[in-house]
Amino acid sequence: MKVILLESVTGVGETGELKNVSDGFALNYLFPKNLATRATSEKVAELKTLAEKLLKTQEEKKKAIKDIYAKAKKVKTIKIMAKSGPKGKLFGSINKKTICKSVLESKKIDIPKDYISMKEEIKNLGKYKIEINVPDQESFEISVEIIEQG
Repeated sequence: MKVILLESVTGVGETGELKNVSDGFALNYLFPKNLATRATSEKVAELKTLAEKLLKTQEEKKKAIKDIYAKAKKVKTIKIMAKSGPKGKLFGSINKKTICKSVLESKKIDIPKDYISMKEEIKNLGKYKIEINVPDQESFEISVEIIEQG
């Protein structure tokens, strides 16, 4: 019997795959646990349409990632103004979200915070190196300079 898997099943296949399984396995295990559905011609056509949409979405996402990488790679230094105390200790800290916002405002590049790698939040004035890890691309560093806000 041909079935479309609704969830990944160990030893059978992944979600969305069209598989040929024994009638007993489908009727006694897959269908009662809602792990698969009978593969009718309508559902197979629907599955193909869904797969095409998913592929197109994945291609668009890859293109967007490459665009972000190309733009972000050109950035060498980001300057962030922050209020600090007498010894250069910041009131608060600079985190991934702050850096993303600063890059967006100054360079017009929307870098997701997941791409930024920092050991810890920045808590003092000065220059720091942060790593940018764009998926499926090589990582690179940019310099972040925290300066006193007048």
